[in-house]
Amino acid sequence: FAYSYIRRAFYLCLWTLVMLNHGDAQSSSKDNFLVFIQNVQNQILLSAERKYAIPTSEELRSWTKAFYYFRMHALDSCNHILAQQNYSLVQVADHQSGHVYDVFRENLPIKKGWGTFVYNRRHAKRLFINVTHPADDGFVARIGSQLFQKTRAEWLYVAGTKKTDNINNVSLDAA
Repeated sequence: FAYSYIRRAFYLCLWTLVMLNHGDAQSSSKDNFLVFIQNVQNQILLSAERKYAIPTSEELRSWTKAFYYFRMHALDSCNHILAQQNYSLVQVADHQSGHVYDVFRENLPIKKGWGTFVYNRRHAKRLFINVTHPADDGFVARIGSQLFQKTRAEWLYVAGTKKTDNINNVSLDAA
């Protein structure tokens, strides 16, 4: 009970902070990045009851290689490795800020549920915003995305499973 109360208080404080800096609760129709994140959230909701996969040691090593190639700007090699995991590297332009974000996302249909990773090329802070319950906690994906935009953080992670998803009674909850 106390954990739930603390978490809700944290989200309320975070939402207040974002709104004080933003000025309104509604996003502009021009904010395509928030629309993109909403689509990510919707895909998690639509993929409920899937048989997700816990990453193997080999898959984790391949992700390490993919991120290495990404950092070295060897994007074809990065995409080749990601494709083996049903992921792809795409770019999303933020029409409000003019920033271009690099997005590691799972291709449809979602089979692994490992989440979506967004990299801000023009980050101002080495922050990693972690959105752990986008499908279960209504506005958390929007709040996390706005926080990512406002702080110009380096990374945004949006978890790919729901709180209740599990494999053999092992929770897949990213939190």
